[in-house]
Amino acid sequence: MDRLTCAQIADGLEADLHSLVTGHHDLPERHRSLAAALDYSWGLLDLEHQRLLRQLSAFHGGWEAEAASQVVGASEASLQLLADRSLVRRDRAGRYGFHPLMEQHALMVLEAAEETVEVRRRHLEYFRAWAEQAEPHLLGPQQTDWLPRLDVEVSNLRQALYSAIGTGAGEEAARLCLALARYWMIRGLLAEGQQWIEDVMRLGELPSPSLRVRLLNRAGVLAAMQRRFDQAEPHLQASVALARELGDRQGEAMSLNSLGAMSIELGRYAAARSYLEACLPAWEQLGNPNGLASTLNNLGAVALLSGDPATARMRFEQSLPLFRQLGTGE
Repeated sequence: MDRLTCAQIADGLEADLHSLVTGHHDLPERHRSLAAALDYSWGLLDLEHQRLLRQLSAFHGGWEAEAASQVVGASEASLQLLADRSLVRRDRAGRYGFHPLMEQHALMVLEAAEETVEVRRRHLEYFRAWAEQAEPHLLGPQQTDWLPRLDVEVSNLRQALYSAIGTGAGEEAARLCLALARYWMIRGLLAEGQQWIEDVMRLGELPSPSLRVRLLNRAGVLAAMQRRFDQAEPHLQASVALARELGDRQGEAMSLNSLGAMSIELGRYAAARSYLEACLPAWEQLGNPNGLASTLNNLGAVALLSGDPATARMRFEQSLPLFRQLGTGE
């Protein structure tokens, strides 16, 4: 008779909670398989805690108490009860999560209860709003606080995107992608980010065309950062054209600045200067210090690379107080 090693048993359990079964019929039913043991523990809960346990399986990679409250209506007391019964785990930072086997079980019960669509919708809405709250903090000194928080929630954020794209929730998916674009850039998740955005744009027309302007911009920037300029340029040019059609000055300026930065990378300094100078009036009219600082800095780079150090110095000196004001470095 072949015997499995401890490692093989552990791997099997991670893959399938039905893998551990005994043939001894003199044992109580709840002791004959791991699945039966989990069913027995589940049955000891009242109906409300059974609901919470199955709906918590909508989270991936754990959850904070606030998220559980918003998505499934779980109180701190309810979460603590589930933790006391070893049905969920709580780490030293206070974050909750499932053992993988219990997560499998809870997911199966959730699907059987036909609550998946509604719970996934609430999960998506919560993490889209959460990502939008996080996004402005990725520019400036609070970046060091928010990046680790995004790292911890990345599995939930990916699940939210899967849900949005799978259900055709184009606006929610677009807003979540835009909120995460800077995170993808900072963490070097360039190909992943571009793929998510391409998937969202394939959903068709979005309720707000201005969202498509920004998606095209972010897809172009992510492609350019990978030096996929043949993909980047069409996206950025399409973003500019759509922004002009809509009268979206900010969207147009964003993509002109991105085209200017890409042209610098390609050594097209005359084109870069033309793109960048075209977006300066919009930034000034809109009162957007971040866009203005970025464009002035790019114009300084163009001048320096073109052999005009005096103009380069002027542009860098114009951008420096804006960067200091924004707290994004010198």
